[in-house]
Amino acid sequence: MQFSPTPLIFLLSFILLSYTPNAHNSTKNPEFSTFNHNLTIALKKVQINLTTLMAKQCKVFADLLTVSGALQTFNDNVDGGLTVFCPMDEAMKSFMPKYKNLTAEGKESLLLYHGVPVYESMTMLRSSNGLMNTLATDGAKKFDFTVQNEGEEVTLETKVITAKITGTLLDEQPLGIYTVDKVLQPIELFKALIPVVAPAPAPVLASAPKKAESSKAGDLPSSPSIPSEPEISPDDQSGSVRFPGGMVISVMVSLGVWFLM
Repeated sequence: MQFSPTPLIFLLSFILLSYTPNAHNSTKNPEFSTFNHNLTIALKKVQINLTTLMAKQCKVFADLLTVSGALQTFNDNVDGGLTVFCPMDEAMKSFMPKYKNLTAEGKESLLLYHGVPVYESMTMLRSSNGLMNTLATDGAKKFDFTVQNEGEEVTLETKVITAKITGTLLDEQPLGIYTVDKVLQPIELFKALIPVVAPAPAPVLASAPKKAESSKAGDLPSSPSIPSEPEISPDDQSGSVRFPGGMVISVMVSLGVWFLM
């Protein structure tokens, strides 16, 4: 006997029509609403593949997620809302030397630092400023950054770098994926940038007073003059005393007269 598919098609059509969502069925059959909601979530789970979505412009970052334990944490947060900031390939490639120097725990924390456990639309990001916790936040390990917006431009500021949101890969609740031009570097893993302060100008020293023009370098101060001893002529060395002027002649004449007497 030849099998006819007509009864089976009719049965399937009846079942589908019976479960067609409408206001009447939703009111009389609240269980259907729950079923429909769960089905929608299940379909979204099937359709959402984080690494596939990010691979469009963030393939390096997506590949690192795939080989790390961080990907599971990202996937576990999609249902409750998730925002991902994925560094573009060029930024990630230039950052790889630093990434390779991190420990296994540090690498996972860095990847988790690029995810926020709430859904943030681009409209929300452009209208709010402030701190954001990340998937890496854990008690004393803050691993947060600051969102700043100016007009249409949104930046993410850590204490190490400032990255700018450059594009949108997906913006549909419960998931937002945005590209950034730099790898987000948390202060917990990297040193903060110390602003370069210009050195203060050297103080201007007052010029030394000029010396008198008459003085020259190396001149010694003049010593007080010492009176010179009187010169003694050879004739005076016999013991005679030389008196000034005519006094000498008078003495000699007096002596001559005294001898003659």
